Amino acid sequence: GLTPDVLSTEVMSSIEAMDEDAVVACMREKLGVSKAAAADAAALLRVTRLVSTRAARVSASAIVAIARHAGYLSKEEATVIALDGSVIRHYSTFKERIQACIRELAGDAGDKLVLELADDGSGLGAAVIAATA
Repeated sequence: GLTPDVLSTEVMSSIEAMDEDAVVACMREKLGVSKAAAADAAALLRVTRLVSTRAARVSASAIVAIARHAGYLSKEEATVIALDGSVIRHYSTFKERIQACIRELAGDAGDKLVLELADDGSGLGAAVIAATA
């Protein structure tokens, strides 16, 4: 069986970048699944993509809801949305998934929401929230 607590964000991101043979090797060597086969790797790839896509959809839903409430989607100019955290920094496809979900939820207006990595950490985010409250 699967060793508890080994399917971290880092491992999931790595798995998504692998081909099926590499996933089988990863399952055997890192995840403790000694009898992993191609069908197991295909299932793990699918589950990994579903989990990360769902997380991106939850993030995008919050971003669009706040942007809609604040009137950013009806403005002509773009609004920069600062993102921070290990998932956004280390999960290679996560930012693109969030952006795709934003477009899905907000249509063309979603292109006005520009996602950027925040370099200043959560302290800046707290300051921005306090300033806009």
